[in-house]
Amino acid sequence: MVLSSIICGLESDTLETIRTMRKFANESGTLFAQFTVYNPYPGTKDFYEMMDDRRNFGKLDFIPKHKTQILADEYWLQPLRPVDIAKHPNISGSDLHRENSKCWNSFYSLRQSLKRTGRGRARRWPWGAKIVYLLICVLFKRAYAGYGMAADSVRRKESGTVTKMLLRTAVTVFNRCYREKKMRLHTTVIPQTSSGPLKKGPMQGH
Repeated sequence: MVLSSIICGLESDTLETIRTMRKFANESGTLFAQFTVYNPYPGTKDFYEMMDDRRNFGKLDFIPKHKTQILADEYWLQPLRPVDIAKHPNISGSDLHRENSKCWNSFYSLRQSLKRTGRGRARRWPWGAKIVYLLICVLFKRAYAGYGMAADSVRRKESGTVTKMLLRTAVTVFNRCYREKKMRLHTTVIPQTSSGPLKKGPMQGH
C-alpha cells in the first residue's frame, strides 16, 4: 500500500493549487494520503532563515529570504494549530485550515474510499479486505487529520473509545478474511538438492 504525502501551505501555494492537489490525490490511485500543513520545523534551513527574517524585519536595506513569516518565538512550546504558526503570503490562516480540512474530508469520504476499492490491485481484494480498508480509512483520518503522521501530534492526541474499537475491528477482520489468504497464495516451495536450491541453466542443443 502506498501513502502519499501532500504539503499544504508552501510559499508558492494559493487556494487554487491546494484544490488542484486535492483533486490529484483523489484521482491518483493512491490508497492512503496525508495532507500536512507546512511549518518551518526547528533545525531546518527554512527555520533559521525565517527566524533571521523575523529578527531583522524592518531594518534598512534588509531583504528577507522568505515571504512566509513566523509569528512567534519558540512557537513549538505553545499549543498552536499548524496554520497559526506562520503567516502565509497568499492564504489566510482560516482559509488554509478550511482547505486542508476539505482535503482530508474529500479523500477519506465514503464515496472516494469505495471508489478506491474498485481500482487497481484493490479491485481484486476479497470483501473482507475491502471492509478492513474502509475501517482503516476512518481510523487514519481520526488519528492524523490536520497534522499528518508526526510523532509529536500522535503523542498529544489520545485514542478515544471509538478509535480503539475501530482498530480492534480492523485487525480482527484483516487477520480472518485477508492476511491468512494472502500468506497462502504467496507461499512458494523451492526444490532442494544436497548442494542447495536447484538452479536453471541454459538449454543445450543436441
